[in-house]
Amino acid sequence: MNKKIYVDQYMVFISGVLTWLKSKGIFDSINSIPNKDGEAIPMLTISAIDFLDSYDFSKNSIIEFGSGQSTIYFSKKFLNVVSFENNKDFFDTLKNKLKDNVTYNFISDDDLLKNNYKVNIDDKTIVLVDCAANRNIVIHNILKNNKPNIVILDNSEFFPNSCKYIVSNGYMEIPFWGLRPTEVYNSCTSIFIKNGFVLQEKKYPVEIGYSEEIINNEWDLY
Repeated sequence: MNKKIYVDQYMVFISGVLTWLKSKGIFDSINSIPNKDGEAIPMLTISAIDFLDSYDFSKNSIIEFGSGQSTIYFSKKFLNVVSFENNKDFFDTLKNKLKDNVTYNFISDDDLLKNNYKVNIDDKTIVLVDCAANRNIVIHNILKNNKPNIVILDNSEFFPNSCKYIVSNGYMEIPFWGLRPTEVYNSCTSIFIKNGFVLQEKKYPVEIGYSEEIINNEWDLY
Protein backbone atom coordinates (compact mmCIF):
# COMPACT_ATOMS: atom_id res chain seq x y z
CA MET A 1 0.00 0.00 0.00
CA ASN A 2 1.20 3.51 -0.81
CA LYS A 3 2.66 5.03 2.37
CA LYS A 4 0.81 8.31 1.88
CA ILE A 5 -2.53 6.53 1.41
CA TYR A 6 -1.86 4.48 4.54
CA VAL A 7 -1.06 7.61 6.57
CA ASP A 8 -4.16 9.38 5.24
CA GLN A 9 -6.39 6.43 6.18
CA TYR A 10 -4.74 6.24 9.59
CA MET A 11 -5.39 9.94 10.21
CA VAL A 12 -9.03 9.57 9.13
CA PHE A 13 -9.38 6.69 11.58
CA ILE A 14 -7.74 8.62 14.43
CA SER A 15 -9.91 11.65 13.67
CA GLY A 16 -13.02 9.46 13.81
CA VAL A 17 -12.01 7.93 17.14
CA LEU A 18 -11.31 11.35 18.64
CA THR A 19 -14.65 12.68 17.38
CA TRP A 20 -16.44 9.69 18.93
CA LEU A 21 -14.66 10.17 22.26
CA LYS A 22 -15.55 13.86 22.20
CA SER A 23 -19.20 12.98 21.55
CA LYS A 24 -19.09 10.88 24.73
CA GLY A 25 -17.74 13.78 26.78
CA ILE A 26 -14.38 12.12 27.43
CA PHE A 27 -12.29 15.24 26.82
CA ASP A 28 -14.71 17.48 28.70
CA SER A 29 -14.35 15.21 31.71
CA ILE A 30 -10.57 14.93 31.97
CA ASN A 31 -10.12 18.11 34.02
CA SER A 32 -13.69 18.76 35.13
CA ILE A 33 -16.93 17.12 36.20
CA PRO A 34 -18.06 14.81 33.35
CA ASN A 35 -20.47 16.53 31.02
CA LYS A 36 -21.80 16.29 27.49
CA ASP A 37 -23.62 19.31 26.11
CA GLY A 38 -23.95 20.45 29.71
CA GLU A 39 -25.40 17.10 30.82
CA ALA A 40 -24.08 14.76 33.48
CA ILE A 41 -22.35 11.57 32.38
CA PRO A 42 -22.30 8.74 34.94
CA MET A 43 -18.98 7.15 35.80
CA LEU A 44 -20.00 3.90 34.12
CA THR A 45 -18.45 2.42 31.01
CA ILE A 46 -19.51 4.07 27.76
CA SER A 47 -20.93 0.78 26.45
CA ALA A 48 -23.11 0.40 29.56
CA ILE A 49 -24.37 3.98 29.23
CA ASP A 50 -25.25 3.37 25.57
CA PHE A 51 -27.13 0.22 26.58
CA LEU A 52 -29.13 2.10 29.21
CA ASP A 53 -29.82 4.92 26.74
CA SER A 54 -31.35 2.37 24.37
CA TYR A 55 -34.29 1.69 26.69
CA ASP A 56 -37.14 3.68 28.15
CA PHE A 57 -36.94 3.74 31.96
CA SER A 58 -39.30 6.68 32.45
CA LYS A 59 -41.72 4.49 34.43
CA ASN A 60 -39.01 2.83 36.52
CA SER A 61 -37.29 3.72 39.76
CA ILE A 62 -33.64 3.22 40.61
CA ILE A 63 -31.95 2.77 43.98
CA GLU A 64 -28.28 3.77 44.09
CA PHE A 65 -25.72 2.74 46.65
CA GLY A 66 -23.07 5.32 45.87
CA SER A 67 -23.97 8.62 44.22
CA GLY A 68 -22.46 11.17 41.87
CA GLN A 69 -22.88 12.13 38.23
CA SER A 70 -25.03 9.02 37.87
CA THR A 71 -27.57 10.49 40.29
CA ILE A 72 -28.03 13.54 38.06
CA TYR A 73 -28.13 11.40 34.93
CA PHE A 74 -30.66 8.93 36.36
CA SER A 75 -32.93 11.72 37.61
CA LYS A 76 -33.55 12.65 33.96
CA LYS A 77 -34.03 9.06 32.83
CA PHE A 78 -36.02 7.45 35.67
CA LEU A 79 -39.32 8.27 37.33
CA ASN A 80 -37.54 8.68 40.66
CA VAL A 81 -34.18 8.01 42.26
CA VAL A 82 -33.34 6.89 45.80
CA SER A 83 -29.65 7.34 46.51
CA PHE A 84 -27.49 6.42 49.50
CA GLU A 85 -24.09 8.07 49.97
CA ASN A 86 -21.60 7.14 52.70
CA ASN A 87 -19.10 9.93 52.03
CA LYS A 88 -20.27 12.99 53.99
CA ASP A 89 -18.16 15.54 52.09
CA PHE A 90 -19.37 14.17 48.77
CA PHE A 91 -22.97 14.12 50.05
CA ASP A 92 -22.80 17.78 51.12
CA THR A 93 -21.35 18.78 47.73
CA LEU A 94 -24.01 17.03 45.65
CA LYS A 95 -27.20 17.45 47.69
CA ASN A 96 -28.09 20.91 46.38
CA LYS A 97 -27.61 19.96 42.72
CA LEU A 98 -30.36 17.35 42.51
CA LYS A 99 -33.87 17.41 41.07
CA ASP A 100 -37.05 16.98 43.12
CA ASN A 101 -37.47 13.35 42.02
CA VAL A 102 -34.30 12.36 43.93
CA THR A 103 -34.43 11.18 47.54
CA TYR A 104 -30.86 11.66 48.72
CA ASN A 105 -29.72 9.99 51.93
CA PHE A 106 -26.48 10.12 53.86
CA ILE A 107 -25.71 6.75 55.44
CA SER A 108 -22.80 5.73 57.63
CA ASP A 109 -20.56 2.83 56.65
CA ASP A 110 -21.84 0.90 59.64
CA ASP A 111 -25.52 1.35 58.75
CA LEU A 112 -24.84 0.57 55.10
CA LEU A 113 -23.11 -2.72 55.83
CA LYS A 114 -25.56 -3.71 58.57
CA ASN A 115 -28.55 -3.10 56.31
CA ASN A 116 -29.92 -0.35 58.57
CA TYR A 117 -32.00 1.39 55.90
CA LYS A 118 -35.39 0.95 54.29
CA VAL A 119 -36.01 0.59 50.57
CA ASN A 120 -39.02 -0.45 48.55
CA ILE A 121 -38.09 -2.77 45.69
CA ASP A 122 -40.79 -3.88 43.25
CA ASP A 123 -40.81 -5.17 39.68
CA LYS A 124 -40.07 -1.68 38.33
CA THR A 125 -37.04 -1.05 40.54
CA ILE A 126 -33.43 -1.22 39.38
CA VAL A 127 -30.54 -1.32 41.85
CA LEU A 128 -27.07 0.13 41.23
CA VAL A 129 -24.15 -0.77 43.52
CA ASP A 130 -21.22 1.63 43.19
CA CYS A 131 -20.44 2.55 46.78
CA ALA A 132 -17.09 3.05 48.52
CA ALA A 133 -17.62 0.11 50.84
CA ASN A 134 -17.67 -3.70 50.82
CA ARG A 135 -19.95 -4.22 47.84
CA ASN A 136 -20.25 -7.95 48.38
CA ILE A 137 -21.90 -7.35 51.76
CA VAL A 138 -24.19 -4.68 50.27
CA ILE A 139 -25.23 -7.07 47.48
CA HIS A 140 -25.85 -9.92 49.93
CA ASN A 141 -28.09 -7.63 51.99
CA ILE A 142 -30.07 -6.58 48.92
CA LEU A 143 -30.63 -10.06 47.50
CA LYS A 144 -31.34 -11.56 50.90
CA ASN A 145 -34.61 -9.64 51.10
CA ASN A 146 -35.39 -8.71 47.51
CA LYS A 147 -34.77 -9.80 43.95
CA PRO A 148 -34.83 -6.70 41.72
CA ASN A 149 -35.18 -7.46 38.02
CA ILE A 150 -31.98 -5.59 37.20
CA VAL A 151 -28.82 -5.11 39.27
CA ILE A 152 -25.97 -2.92 38.04
CA LEU A 153 -22.46 -3.37 39.48
CA ASP A 154 -19.78 -0.91 38.46
CA ASN A 155 -16.10 -1.84 38.36
CA SER A 156 -17.24 -5.45 38.34
CA GLU A 157 -13.76 -6.59 37.28
CA PHE A 158 -12.69 -5.96 40.89
CA PHE A 159 -15.60 -7.92 42.39
CA PRO A 160 -15.63 -11.46 40.93
CA ASN A 161 -17.13 -12.96 44.11
CA SER A 162 -19.96 -10.43 44.02
CA CYS A 163 -20.62 -11.28 40.37
CA LYS A 164 -20.70 -15.01 41.10
CA TYR A 165 -23.10 -14.47 43.98
CA ILE A 166 -25.53 -12.42 41.89
CA VAL A 167 -25.48 -15.02 39.10
CA SER A 168 -26.06 -17.80 41.66
CA ASN A 169 -29.26 -15.99 42.65
CA GLY A 170 -30.79 -16.43 39.20
CA TYR A 171 -29.35 -13.60 37.12
CA MET A 172 -27.64 -13.39 33.76
CA GLU A 173 -24.58 -11.12 33.64
CA ILE A 174 -23.91 -8.82 30.70
CA PRO A 175 -20.40 -7.36 31.15
CA PHE A 176 -19.97 -4.01 29.41
CA TRP A 177 -16.24 -3.45 28.97
CA GLY A 178 -14.72 -0.21 27.77
CA LEU A 179 -13.63 3.27 28.75
CA ARG A 180 -15.22 5.39 31.44
CA PRO A 181 -15.18 9.22 31.64
CA THR A 182 -11.84 10.51 33.01
CA GLU A 183 -10.14 7.11 32.54
CA VAL A 184 -7.91 5.69 29.81
CA TYR A 185 -7.89 2.01 30.77
CA ASN A 186 -10.36 -0.79 30.20
CA SER A 187 -13.04 -1.16 32.86
CA CYS A 188 -16.30 -3.07 33.25
CA THR A 189 -19.83 -2.21 34.29
CA SER A 190 -21.93 -5.38 34.64
CA ILE A 191 -25.68 -5.37 34.23
CA PHE A 192 -27.40 -8.41 35.73
CA ILE A 193 -30.86 -9.30 34.46
CA LYS A 194 -33.05 -11.71 36.39
CA ASN A 195 -33.64 -14.93 34.47
CA GLY A 196 -37.02 -14.78 32.74
CA PHE A 197 -37.30 -11.00 32.94
CA VAL A 198 -37.99 -9.27 29.62
CA LEU A 199 -36.51 -5.81 29.33
CA GLN A 200 -38.71 -3.05 27.94
CA GLU A 201 -38.59 -2.87 24.16
CA LYS A 202 -36.29 -0.31 22.62
CA LYS A 203 -37.77 2.75 21.03
CA TYR A 204 -36.91 2.20 17.38
CA PRO A 205 -34.96 3.62 15.76
CA VAL A 206 -32.46 3.91 18.60
CA GLU A 207 -30.21 6.95 18.36
CA ILE A 208 -27.08 6.81 20.53
CA GLY A 209 -25.09 9.65 18.96
CA TYR A 210 -22.22 9.57 16.47
CA SER A 211 -23.64 6.46 14.85
CA GLU A 212 -24.19 6.04 11.13
CA GLU A 213 -27.80 6.43 10.08
CA ILE A 214 -29.36 4.27 7.37
CA ILE A 215 -32.91 5.18 6.37
CA ASN A 216 -35.16 2.55 4.76
CA ASN A 217 -32.45 -0.08 4.67
CA GLU A 218 -33.44 -2.57 1.93
CA TRP A 219 -31.73 -5.40 3.82
CA ASP A 220 -34.06 -4.73 6.77
CA LEU A 221 -37.28 -5.20 4.78
CA TYR A 222 -39.36 -8.38 4.54
